[in-house]
Amino acid sequence: MKTKFLSFGILISICIFTKVVSATTYYAKVFFVSSDETVSVATGDNANNVLRTTSFGPKVPSGNEDNIVVIKFYSDPNLTTEVSVNAVNIKEVDLVVNKKVVSTFSDFSQNSNLYQVDLTSIAGSSNGDLIIISIKLNNAADNLGNSSSFYFNYYTSISNYGIANGAPLGFWLPTGMFATNFNRSNVGVTFAPEPIGAAWGKKINDRNDNGYIGISLCAKWLIYQQNNSNNSITFSSAALGVLFDISNYITVGADYGVDLTTNKQNPGLMFVVGIGPGLLNFIKSSSKP
Repeated sequence: MKTKFLSFGILISICIFTKVVSATTYYAKVFFVSSDETVSVATGDNANNVLRTTSFGPKVPSGNEDNIVVIKFYSDPNLTTEVSVNAVNIKEVDLVVNKKVVSTFSDFSQNSNLYQVDLTSIAGSSNGDLIIISIKLNNAADNLGNSSSFYFNYYTSISNYGIANGAPLGFWLPTGMFATNFNRSNVGVTFAPEPIGAAWGKKINDRNDNGYIGISLCAKWLIYQQNNSNNSITFSSAALGVLFDISNYITVGADYGVDLTTNKQNPGLMFVVGIGPGLLNFIKSSSKP
């Protein structure tokens, strides 16, 4: 009986050992190739366009469907010994936009050390969207030692504004602004609140950051203080104008104020300034101990 148990234990040990030694660890490096580069240069030893392995960090590299992503596989953690694509036994490569799979690639039969990922399916993404290249292997025992997910950000030079999670059709709601025509009165210069407005515009985006400059046409509710004896405020004024939004930090622009009452004391041309949520959040985070 002891002999049987001993034999059974040896058999289990052999199976476990076989499973452990048969597992293979590969390493991947993913490059972003721009439209003005060749693949050989973009994936060379001195390439600086390597996709990061975390979903946070610097907003580079960035690109869109006009570019391609190239994956290289290696057998060592120093990423010096390249392995052909078909030797890695890949199950699939998923292209993910904002946690949604938009393309799955499963043909890895080519005998090459490069695998190119077509980015056509990410067309129409919003500027700054997080794009993930996710690599899955067939053999559950095998693994990618450094990472199985690689990240970059979608970039387009011109983009629309959008309200909340709706489609980016160009419409947005500017808030928290003040306007003045610098006219002096016996109580000083009036800075009239513009609590909220409706705007349509475009963003000119910075490729290497989430920064942008927005240009919009807008109509806003203007609370204009009239120059009268009881220092009253009328809620019957509006303003039409142009607004420049700097990365959601600060807004500046020019309005033409209109008095909608029968008095017709139009404020006229006014300078506009406002503080955006981005600046408020920055001040809040900087003030934490």
